[in-house]
Amino acid sequence: MNRQLVTVQSIRNAIISLPGREPFMLGQDLAAVYEVEPRAISQAVKRNQARFPDDFVFRLTDEETAILKSQIVTSNLPDRANRGNPLGFTRSGANMLSTVLRSPMAAQRSVEIMRAFSTLEERAAREAQRRARQAERRATLEWQQARSIGKEMRHQETDTIRAFVEYARSQGSRNADRYYLAITRMVNAILLDGTPNRDALDAGQLTLLAAGERLAGQALQDAMGEGLPYRACFQAAKMRVVALGTLLAGVRGQTMLAANSPDCLPRAG
Repeated sequence: MNRQLVTVQSIRNAIISLPGREPFMLGQDLAAVYEVEPRAISQAVKRNQARFPDDFVFRLTDEETAILKSQIVTSNLPDRANRGNPLGFTRSGANMLSTVLRSPMAAQRSVEIMRAFSTLEERAAREAQRRARQAERRATLEWQQARSIGKEMRHQETDTIRAFVEYARSQGSRNADRYYLAITRMVNAILLDGTPNRDALDAGQLTLLAAGERLAGQALQDAMGEGLPYRACFQAAKMRVVALGTLLAGVRGQTMLAANSPDCLPRAG
């Protein structure tokens, strides 16, 4: 960092984000900001170790150093073979550093550094909110589409159940009207482990429920077309939905098995 061009913007450009790390600045960049020699930074940390816990300052790993060396803006990192991996200072560490350095610029520049970190955090917060809103809109759209498809399937199933109720009544059933609720409960119990309010389901559950109702309706139509007793028709619909539930359970089991296989587990390095 050019000492003659130290601004909040230039400081913000020197703040680094790496996976698993809080945003931080390199010791050499802080040296430029505070107008001290780079060795003064490491000396200040050594003299005041109690003031610099791990969440204030840390030494980059070999992998992190390699990542930074691959970036143009940090291509001037010190050679690891000669000087070791560089130090990284979080916001708290950079602020603490300003209190222990013997530099007339430390107090003034520490304010600018805090502002740079704050600006970065505010930007990250806004980005997180934007992503959350996008995800919410996508989820809402998917839910609305699934709910619409589910309603259409429900209308079709209702027509099928109405025909089945008349079919059961013609064969002497005294409680044929109960099949409206019985078939719905059957599909929900097999695929969703209960009878939740449809508005409380997510898009995936709504899609699954619609598929189950479509299968049940088709099974009823096929069984009635074959002239089977009404109880056998209901059992045929139930077995069709059970088959779907069994298939899904098998897929989930295979997915979990694959995720926990030795080839998928992280290896100790």
